[in-house]
Amino acid sequence: MIKGKYFKQILTGVCCFLLCEAGFAKQKQKKESVSMKEYANIQSFLKENPEKLNKILKIQVDGKNLRTHFSKTECVYYETALLFFMGETVAGYTNVSSSSDPFYIIVDSQFKIKVQRGMRLYLSPVVYKEYTQGNAYGEEHKRLLSEEGYDKLADAEYMLVKGKTYFAVMREETYYLPPEKAEGDPEKAFHKVLYISDEEFYRSEPEKEKTPSSDWTY
Repeated sequence: MIKGKYFKQILTGVCCFLLCEAGFAKQKQKKESVSMKEYANIQSFLKENPEKLNKILKIQVDGKNLRTHFSKTECVYYETALLFFMGETVAGYTNVSSSSDPFYIIVDSQFKIKVQRGMRLYLSPVVYKEYTQGNAYGEEHKRLLSEEGYDKLADAEYMLVKGKTYFAVMREETYYLPPEKAEGDPEKAFHKVLYISDEEFYRSEPEKEKTPSSDWTY
């Protein structure tokens, strides 16, 4: 049987060890957090890391926790679309809602880059539900099926979630601005664009269709 004073010494030693371990873990976490460099956008990131242009990157996402429109699934970015089908072919879609909050991509566990505009997503829907005349809900769904002649509809939610690995490519795209004078030529301009997919790229090209979105702006 361990006597009182020896038990106290052992207990004190164990407590000291646990405190040291906790302190070490906290210091390590702080060090990792400090070592990750942040950038305001992909332009500033590529300015310091030009070798990353057109390279396939494995990334993760971070940011404010949001809830999707229909399923209330937690994510950092989402786009919700209503798809219109003729047979098994998507004939069109309308964007129901999409998030506008900025989020971050984590590259190589070293760089944290803010993203808000200038991106193109190539994702499979995380939540997907089809409707026909038999289970359609709401007047708009019923009207689209009866008056517009679509064979079926589908609610589709595309999202970026924490903890999942995505594939990304940063590119430079060309576009043209209207001339300053009526008789002038359009002005050529360049912009850095971020492509994100939940599947690997083939020669820097996405393997699937672009995710439906309400608009596209640089």
